[in-house]
Amino acid sequence: MITKWLTAIGTIGASVVALFLAIFHERLRTLLWHPTLDIALENQPPDCQLMTVTNTITVIGATNAGAGGVQAGCYYFRLRVYNNGRSSAEMVEVFVEEVHRRRADGTFERWQGFLSLNLVWAHYNSPYFPRIPPHVYKHCDLGHILDPSLRQQFPGEDIPTLGIPKHQTVMCLGLIVRPSTGSYLIPPGFYRLVIVAVAANAGIARRTVELNLTGQWYADEERMLREGVGLTLL
Repeated sequence: MITKWLTAIGTIGASVVALFLAIFHERLRTLLWHPTLDIALENQPPDCQLMTVTNTITVIGATNAGAGGVQAGCYYFRLRVYNNGRSSAEMVEVFVEEVHRRRADGTFERWQGFLSLNLVWAHYNSPYFPRIPPHVYKHCDLGHILDPSLRQQFPGEDIPTLGIPKHQTVMCLGLIVRPSTGSYLIPPGFYRLVIVAVAANAGIARRTVELNLTGQWYADEERMLREGVGLTLL
């Protein structure tokens, strides 16, 4: 009799375990095998580097427009979005949540007029990256700095009403759209940008990037990344 009871209890126990696994299998799999996003950035190549951009549209007053259009030096700055998890991150997006500017007293003040928008993925010009496999990163455009002497010859790179001196550099954020208010253009100063990365099947990764934009332009890449602009991930 005791043996029969033990057998029955064992059978019931096995059934309960099987039922538990059947119900919570997907939840357990998600807990153990899920993507984990992280954001990285270094103020050096390949995250930051000098390139040449061309405007093939005819621009009034262009002084160096040849058959190939107007060419200018341009520094690109990119974030690395890592997937440190055990499964692929699906439909990943990155956006600038907030921008804070340092005041003269050393405190930071939130830029109330800044419109939070998605950044685009490098080389894809899309706000969504379909899939990042485990232990792989993809570059997302944070922004670029164009040679200020040629800024007026590229559409959207210069807005006179912002009052930015023509000889000073401006950080143009790599947003999916450029608001008519001009909030995608960051004038010289010291800033903190709150960056958020998220996926359809992953939690939020939030990091802060300190941006020190001196306003100076240097055609020498090493000097520019040392004296012209500084980027630090907090």
